[in-house]
Amino acid sequence: VMPSAGPLHKCVVELAKENFGKDPEAYQHSLSTLVSFAKLFREEFLGLGGGEGGDGNAGNAAGATTGTGDSTGEVMKDAAVKEGKKEKGGDAAGDANKPYHLSPAQQVAFRGVLSTFYKTAAEHLVEEHKALQVTERDNARTLERTGELSDTASAAYANQRRVYDALLKGVTSLSEALGEIMPELPE
Repeated sequence: VMPSAGPLHKCVVELAKENFGKDPEAYQHSLSTLVSFAKLFREEFLGLGGGEGGDGNAGNAAGATTGTGDSTGEVMKDAAVKEGKKEKGGDAAGDANKPYHLSPAQQVAFRGVLSTFYKTAAEHLVEEHKALQVTERDNARTLERTGELSDTASAAYANQRRVYDALLKGVTSLSEALGEIMPELPE
């Protein structure tokens, strides 16, 4: 990865290192941040053409839902464009309409990190889906036997459902941004 993209590559790698088992909330944050990155810089940094997430509006929508706002992505994109002009030695007038793109090798490095993270997140999604199904069956049995569910069991289920729904949303978005196929969720 070239020196100007190196710090950003290191940030993406650090976000992708987050462990779901240790801290699901931090993992969710990393997932939503990487989804925003993949949507915003789909073409420039990942080398993926138009299509899903290829327009500028998809990135802005993702930034708004993750709480980062539109301006963060625009500032990062502007910095990347300026950096590209500086390295290429182009003038502001001649390169104003030419978008900044990393070299194919650098794009492969970014895509590799995001693809690996996606595969891990998809595995966690399948595991959480199975665990949620077990909890739902156990709760149904308890309701059938006793006629009510304890507050503790209700709260645990609600939390498990919240984590699963957020993970499903993030994995689905990352799948679309990277052009990956969603994993099969067992019935």
